[in-house]
Amino acid sequence: LYNTLLEKENHHSATHSQTITFGCGCFWHVEHSLRRLPGIISTKVGYAGGTTLSPLYEDVCKKNTGHAEVVQVVFDSSVLEARILIDCFLAMHDPTKVRALGKHAQGTGQYRSCVF
Repeated sequence: LYNTLLEKENHHSATHSQTITFGCGCFWHVEHSLRRLPGIISTKVGYAGGTTLSPLYEDVCKKNTGHAEVVQVVFDSSVLEARILIDCFLAMHDPTKVRALGKHAQGTGQYRSCVF
């Protein structure tokens, strides 16, 4: 898969950027893994899905903002199709598996699964 995507990246000069946002627990591991894929233009970590405008980490940890930790991914769809990017995300994260989010997921919604 990686070699196929790399070949496509080398043959396309036009950028067809799209954005998708993934939530799947702590964002650092997911962000690190996704940004290494061919076709990824940029990644950014943050919080989404809550009610507080521009929350800080401390606010989200108090469990009253409703936010999830997320990774926003901008990708070139001429190199990396959205369905393949989603498959890569699901290979790292199984939202149906009990306790798939790790020991820190108990009692908090910030580590929940979501896609925007």
